[in-house]
Amino acid sequence: MTSSTLLPCRSRTVAGNLPGAKTWRCDPKKHQVVNALLGAVRPGGKVMFVDYHRPLPWHPLRPVMAAVFRWLEPFADGLVSRSITDFAARPQDYQWHKETRFGGLYQKMVAKRLR
Repeated sequence: MTSSTLLPCRSRTVAGNLPGAKTWRCDPKKHQVVNALLGAVRPGGKVMFVDYHRPLPWHPLRPVMAAVFRWLEPFADGLVSRSITDFAARPQDYQWHKETRFGGLYQKMVAKRLR
């Protein structure tokens, strides 16, 4: 997949006008990876994404993981704060199923191609 086949990145504000709300930067590499994987499956096929997720507010590792994301995993913030479906060029072509594990620290998202 070439960069010319990717959708333009969309900025969006998370949490509306609440204090600390962020406007997300464009991340073309995540778009490219997600769309390449989704484009590689036939109708009825599945793609599974397993990655970080935003831990629940009470999670004991939340402050530790925030530091890990900031210093060691700088690209994790995009998946912690956004859904994988946000990176798909045609999310409506897939049936999405999301599960979180370990108090929301990890996510498993399965996309089944419909057409």
